[in-house]
Amino acid sequence: MEILIKNYGNVTLHNVLVTDNLASTFPSPTTFVVQSITSTDTSLNLNNNPDGTPIYNGSSNINLLGAGNTLEVGQSKSFTLVVRVIPASYGPFTNTAIAYGTSPTDEVVNDQSQTGLDPDPEPKDNDPTNNNEGTGVSFGARIFDPPFGIKTLDSNEQPYLKWTMVWINDTNIVGVHAVVHDPIPAFTQFVPGLIDSGYGVPDGSPAGSTSLGVSCTPTEGSTATSTDLCYYEGPTLAYPRGQIIWEGSLGPDLGVVDPKDAKNAIMIAFGVRVNDSLVVKNTAYIDSDLNGDLDALDADERTIASADFIWDITPANLPDTGFAPNQVSLLPKQTTLYNELGDFWLEVPKLEIKMPIVGIPMEDNIWDVSWLGNQAGWLNETAYPTSAGNSVITGHVYLPDGKPGLFVDLKKLGWNDIVTIHVGNKQFIYRVRQVKLVKPDDLSALKNESSSWITLVTCQGYDEESKSYINRQVVRAILVDIK
Repeated sequence: MEILIKNYGNVTLHNVLVTDNLASTFPSPTTFVVQSITSTDTSLNLNNNPDGTPIYNGSSNINLLGAGNTLEVGQSKSFTLVVRVIPASYGPFTNTAIAYGTSPTDEVVNDQSQTGLDPDPEPKDNDPTNNNEGTGVSFGARIFDPPFGIKTLDSNEQPYLKWTMVWINDTNIVGVHAVVHDPIPAFTQFVPGLIDSGYGVPDGSPAGSTSLGVSCTPTEGSTATSTDLCYYEGPTLAYPRGQIIWEGSLGPDLGVVDPKDAKNAIMIAFGVRVNDSLVVKNTAYIDSDLNGDLDALDADERTIASADFIWDITPANLPDTGFAPNQVSLLPKQTTLYNELGDFWLEVPKLEIKMPIVGIPMEDNIWDVSWLGNQAGWLNETAYPTSAGNSVITGHVYLPDGKPGLFVDLKKLGWNDIVTIHVGNKQFIYRVRQVKLVKPDDLSALKNESSSWITLVTCQGYDEESKSYINRQVVRAILVDIK
């Protein structure tokens, strides 16, 4: 808003101040934030910090001007106040500012603002004190800000990743027509599911487009949010792995930041399969109708909001799976809880190994297997044992008491040797296809696979000087039979 102050008197005014209580103008639940106070008049001292940001906030501090301002007889000065408002209703809201000045005889005079840029409109009697009409603000059905999105990930069935995004129209009092685009991330491929979104695929869509495997669900009970399109669009030059598309109307959820509090949100879910990567970044974009013509993709409208999430299981090293041989090591108090997998155990007939399998959670991109004992540890975030992908399982080469662990002879395995995972009464038979020695920072053992593989990892080559193992023994085996 533009604010003009003018001295209609016959003496110079000192200590000129202007106050504006925006908290009174925009009462709760309407919210506001002062963006800036600026002026082209360099003689006007504004209530700003040295860096130009406003000290004035419209509530606890209502002074728009700083100290030391004067107005000569007949002189006028103006400044601009910019406020970001999130209205809880259309309005109208009425704003009134008050100007103060001190005469040479220390008499304080004041005047309430008159709407418009003329403090003394018709009939112009040179007495602005009898013109105190407040400035009205009415927002109407306008779009102020785009909806915002929250993206989450379920990686419990890795290498299958389930992405979910929730879009909330949090800054508007009207519905917004919008289009969401979510390109399938690099190193992944879309997985069509059995559930159909129910909205079909538009005519002329690229080959491979489908409504299977995508769900678009409004908040239960919402009548303000509706879906027109919800599907996977097949590969194009712009999106070589395809993209998820949702189009519809998103009802208002003014001030809502938590999806569980939303009344009109839209939740979009789909799944991808990781091909060969330890990092996957997924970013979705929303285009909103800014001018009310129900077209969110006008030339003068742009991508205006995004939601992203990064899945990253890149450790610095493969797990340290051994203690010093032939000596007792002090085992610290357990800080990581392992996951019980039930009737799940590993057998390696050639090495006469039978050991239960527990889940090792990744914390801060580290798998801590210190308390594994004589158990096998499945590294969470790798493929679940027996499922498609690469399931990495660790075991100790030496235990804290200095005695050999069950994986001490892992290097003796060779081509076609059997490794079995028992799940209840089922046996998943794997045969060894690779035995190799790698450095701790060689993460090739974590590489994902399209078929069902298991990778056994343990330490090798204890170095007395560094008190650590300098290598990792890796055995890779592929599923060949299920009994």
